Amino acid sequence: MDTILCDELLQEIFHHLPPPSSSSVSLVSKRWRHLLRSSLSSLSLRLSPNHPSLPSLSSFLSHHTSLSSLSVSSSSSAGTTVFSGDLLRSISAACPQLSSLSIILSRPLLSLQLLTSFTNLNTLTLTLAGNASPDSVSDQFTVSSSLRLQSLRLSGICAGDYSLNWLWKNCDCKTLTKLVLENCEGVGDNSSFACFVKGLENVREVELRTCRSIVSLILLNLGENCKSLLVYDGGNKESLLRFVRETTSDLRRLDLRLPLDLDDTHLFEIGVKFSRLRVLRLQSCSLVTGN
Repeated sequence: MDTILCDELLQEIFHHLPPPSSSSVSLVSKRWRHLLRSSLSSLSLRLSPNHPSLPSLSSFLSHHTSLSSLSVSSSSSAGTTVFSGDLLRSISAACPQLSSLSIILSRPLLSLQLLTSFTNLNTLTLTLAGNASPDSVSDQFTVSSSLRLQSLRLSGICAGDYSLNWLWKNCDCKTLTKLVLENCEGVGDNSSFACFVKGLENVREVELRTCRSIVSLILLNLGENCKSLLVYDGGNKESLLRFVRETTSDLRRLDLRLPLDLDDTHLFEIGVKFSRLRVLRLQSCSLVTGN
């Protein structure tokens, strides 16, 4: 069987196998293992936070020549998960063709400039871990090339994560259409806020999950192109009311869960302002009445 089937036919068969079968396929022969790795377009890895063997990881990834999507998470159940910037360096060296990347990085974020090595990158999920003490490297890196991201998800930003300034200054605001912030206390320092706001101009979908300290500021700076907004656990009565009354966004979808002090007044204003709204989802809004 191993000699009868050509490489192309085997790879086509591998494409139709369920993910759990991959481990069994790789044990058949060296040829099958090579063909399986070279045919995979998506890969999810769970690594030890105690610095995996980076040369071995780089060598392993280099065999996945068709890889376009990579997710790297921690295999540890402990609360502290730290991956150094060397991990990103190894990935960029082995898989510069990636279009989607999900990764955990430790502070300080001294390796963000390596993102420009991924020339096809359009989807980035970045989780910050480690010591949350403020850093002061906001202008350490100069603008080298633009990141043409379409979707950006950031998790765990602290108020002192000024290294993110590089990200806002290098992200092409014309291409970014989706922004997700989760458990975030800031977006960088004051010098980069103008770049961040400019990046909101063309965003069509925004999700703010447990970002109480910055949700009001972001809502007031959303551009007119925003069509979908999700706010979970954030936004006080005044800021939400001001957003509804002053925004230029033509929302079609609005999803609110645990917004602070949301009441009937907000719903009335929403009905008046967003005439093209198609989806309204409310969860745990205790001050909203049946009227």
